[in-house]
Formats: sequence, structure tokens, C-alpha cells
Amino acid sequence: MTGIVLACLVSSCATFRREVHLSQAQLQEKVEKAFPIERRLAFVEMTFRHPQILLAAGGDRIGLALDVQVEVPGVGVLHGRMGADGGLAYRAGRGEIIIVDARVNELDVTGLPKRYSKALRKVAARVAQKYFAEVPVYRLDQSDFKQSLARLVLKSVVVRDGEVVATVGL
Repeated sequence: MTGIVLACLVSSCATFRREVHLSQAQLQEKVEKAFPIERRLAFVEMTFRHPQILLAAGGDRIGLALDVQVEVPGVGVLHGRMGADGGLAYRAGRGEIIIVDARVNELDVTGLPKRYSKALRKVAARVAQKYFAEVPVYRLDQSDFKQSLARLVLKSVVVRDGEVVATVGL
């Protein structure tokens, strides 16, 4: 009898699949809570504000645009924009979908002396990688019996109709 119950549990978990839909508004709300982010590198102080989630149709990456303020001694306070994006991965141990492989694809700060641009890009890349890796985009419901039993993996992720659609399962 125990074998039959166990077989039923295993077979129901083996076929477990779930589509998770994350709207741009949901992602935007989550991201806004983590900002502003302030970083200091040597004598340069940077503040990242006003994040905006960007979802490109048909893509598998989440984009983020934000305002950058850079305070450089002897130059003053400069303003600009930064764009970054990242792919999605599933962290099975914690039941979370996170952003990985973050990359800065745009950094434009008006009036920034050339000698500071490389350092700013480095800090911006670190901020993007650290932020993306630390904040889960979705966490599985551990009170759901099937979700808590299954060892799930991320099957696919696409941006469709202005939302992220991630399929998790076995």
C-alpha cells in the first residue's frame, strides 16, 4: 500500500509543470523597492535611481533602464542613463527564479571625464550583477504540495505580450 501511495506521489510530481506569468507592472513594483542604490569607488560616488523594467517581445532577457548620478571631485554632479539586462535562471534550493548573466549595454553620463568612464562602467556592471542575483523575480509557493515535493528546473523563459512567461517543472 505504501508503495502505491509513493508511486502516485512520484508520478504526480514527475508531470508537474507550471507556467509563471510575471507582468511588467509586477516586476516594476519589485524593482522599485530596491532603489536608490549608492556606491562609492575611490573618490567617485554613484547613485542609481528610477529603475524602469524593459521587456523586449520575443526575447529571453529582462532589461532595466535607470538614472545615474555621478559625483566627481573637481567636476561636480553629473547625470545620465544606464541600461542593463539579464537572463533568467532557476535556483532549485530556494525555489526562486533569479536574473543571471547581467550586462551593462548602455552607459551615458554627460560631461564625465574620460578617465572616469572605465571605473564607472565597472561599478555599474557590479551593481547590475549584484542586484540581479540577490533579488528573486519569483519564489515558488512552499505551501503548495506539488511545488514543495518536485525538484523543479526552469524549462523555458520568454517575453510574451509584455510579460515574462517562465515554465518550471520536471
